[in-house]
Amino acid sequence: MRKFIIPLSLIIAFFSCKESDPMLIDSSKKSDYFDLATYYQATDYIGLSFPDSVPLVRIFSSKIKNNKLYIHDNGTNQILVFDLKNESYLYSISEIGEGPEEYKTINNFDVDENNILYIYDYGRKVISFKDGQFQKEWNDLKLHVRGFQKTVNGFLLISPDNGYKLNKKPIIEIDENGKVLHSMGGELVEKLAIPIKYFQRIGNSIYINDMLNTNIVNFNVETGKIDSTKFNLKNNSNFSLIDFWQINSDDFFLMIVPTSTELEAGLIPYFKENKFVSNYSSFLCSLDLIAMSSFPTNDDKGEYDYTLMTEEFFPSFEDYLTNITVEKGGSLELDGHHYIFEDYKLEKEKFDANRGKIQGILTNNKILMRKYIRK
Repeated sequence: MRKFIIPLSLIIAFFSCKESDPMLIDSSKKSDYFDLATYYQATDYIGLSFPDSVPLVRIFSSKIKNNKLYIHDNGTNQILVFDLKNESYLYSISEIGEGPEEYKTINNFDVDENNILYIYDYGRKVISFKDGQFQKEWNDLKLHVRGFQKTVNGFLLISPDNGYKLNKKPIIEIDENGKVLHSMGGELVEKLAIPIKYFQRIGNSIYINDMLNTNIVNFNVETGKIDSTKFNLKNNSNFSLIDFWQINSDDFFLMIVPTSTELEAGLIPYFKENKFVSNYSSFLCSLDLIAMSSFPTNDDKGEYDYTLMTEEFFPSFEDYLTNITVEKGGSLELDGHHYIFEDYKLEKEKFDANRGKIQGILTNNKILMRKYIRK
């Protein structure tokens, strides 16, 4: 039997659907794991470094646009920018303050096709930069929202406050003057709940987590078309969508937290062509046997997905690489997670090559970027 176990108090779900009727999640069925190598042909690893004078406390979110990596460090309230082609640090944005051309805090950020970076400063302004230099700021919007995304026509907002409540929808698009262009999602729920991720974009589609209504909304920014897929548990228990990961236009994972203590945690319900459901306890990528305890992020071209690891986790990760036995399967406890590979094998030469490259990166860099290259 092959197992990969992460003790999460979550249910993780995988779907392939375009139905308007609610999709049912049956939490009573359970299998082992879902192998993400279904979507990948190879893995790769990149090391990134930056000057010691630039602090990095915690990676809150990241985006890739035009081969540049933008990292939001919410510990220092700054954006670090890297050139992925040359694997080099470019600059950081740290214009912290309450005056013109400054922001007080970074709640969300986005980057458009022209490499203009937009920072949402909660309740105060939206401010933009290009190549590290100030461009423009919007002070008159006075937005109080939980999620923010740039569109061609303006901004997407999640759970907007103020006059936007009159739309009675949790998601709206406004132009840069504040005029409402589109309203979408379920009911406007007056409840504080913030997921790990609100948005994910593939091509012209922005997929939006309508968390409290258990919907994933698909908003086509080119045509304005809005589709929505709702999810229910088979036993009608309540839950919230904590996170999601869009693989392509049809397939995606959900991470959900049930309110009922009777539900078994750690499931991956898998919907295939709306015909059957098969649940899994977690997921791994058999291409390298390196554990994945969170959803990866997609690049802007749809060529690969990635995860980021900072140097504070390097020692425990190196322990993982050193101690796992890939020829006969192995068992290892790491950072409170228990990883079990029983009877699962990977070619020793391949694993050793990956391990050697990664260990070299850990020695000489401050960030490890793990790339999962799509088929």
